[in-house]
Amino acid sequence: MRRSLILVFLAVFVFVFSGCGKTVDKYALENMSEATQTYFYGEEDFAYASLAVGTREKDYLMDGKSSSCVDFSLLSVVFNENAEASTLFVNVFINDKKTSIEMEYNSFSGAFMFDLEQKVEENSLIVVETEDVTIHLTNVSKDFGVGWKKAISIGCENLENVIKKNISYNNFGAECYLKVMDKKVNEFEDFFWCFTILTENGESFSVIISTVDGRVLAKTK
Repeated sequence: MRRSLILVFLAVFVFVFSGCGKTVDKYALENMSEATQTYFYGEEDFAYASLAVGTREKDYLMDGKSSSCVDFSLLSVVFNENAEASTLFVNVFINDKKTSIEMEYNSFSGAFMFDLEQKVEENSLIVVETEDVTIHLTNVSKDFGVGWKKAISIGCENLENVIKKNISYNNFGAECYLKVMDKKVNEFEDFFWCFTILTENGESFSVIISTVDGRVLAKTK
């Protein structure tokens, strides 16, 4: 009888503290506050634009906790010279369907930004038209050698200790983000994945990953 009780206790102990057999990837995927899955990009002489498509928190709070997510398509327009206005009126054509929007300037990123609040299909034809420039965007992520799920897996592999450290009783006390760094931002001719973990304690850990071959180019804290 005593032996049976010990075996039951050990089984419960293993169940609780092993996270029910979850992998670190599973914890990350269940706590993604933002995941870019498709990325459109285009540039002209004095401006460029991008459209990051995926899912993100409905209530976008960087607090170390992930909540329910919705589809998003975040449009970003950047001019080579510093913007003087706080808003930008643009026409967005998605497969010839026109939408007129007012974008707001984000001083942190140096870009005019607007969420279309939908998931734009990966084969869409996209054109952004302002008063001064017309930019044609193409889906560059279809040529990535490393897709978004693989990028998350690579990020988790490199931050495995961080993930395990923040697991308690099968709960992950952190949220995760996967974004694309465009070549204008990073001043290279390539795009990179950026996988980030933000803990409830406010600690932030990031991995920069090549979209070509999955090499880890940098780890930051």
